[in-house]
Amino acid sequence: MVLVLIEWVIEEVGEEDTPNLHVRRGRYMFCYLMKIVIKPYKSEEFIKTMRSLSAKIRKEKGCAGYKVYQDSEEENTFTVVGEWKTHQAMENHFQTKNYEVLLGAARVLGEHFEMNIDEVKEAGGYEMARGQIQSPQTVA
Repeated sequence: MVLVLIEWVIEEVGEEDTPNLHVRRGRYMFCYLMKIVIKPYKSEEFIKTMRSLSAKIRKEKGCAGYKVYQDSEEENTFTVVGEWKTHQAMENHFQTKNYEVLLGAARVLGEHFEMNIDEVKEAGGYEMARGQIQSPQTVA
């Protein structure tokens, strides 16, 4: 499955077309991930809503990043990723009109909704990812 960022244009891309947009090292971050399956005839309305809403959410105090992705294999499936500098910033976001609109759009335009909330304890770039590879001797 390939997720495609829908900032301004929705298109299918390969790995070479998806640069590392931002790297956070050495600090905690709080995030939520929503998987939303939109009714087939409502995708364009959802995309239009999310373009406008995402720009507003990125301006909220404590927002470290906010992206919406469209699944390249299941065109009506979208993933929303909200990143927050502190737990309190994320909690404050949950009390905003923006978050209320997001949930409303998911409820009215969607068929299925899942949400995960997590704390990112480590983030980095390629070097961190390579460091996660275990040598053959340590794999059980």
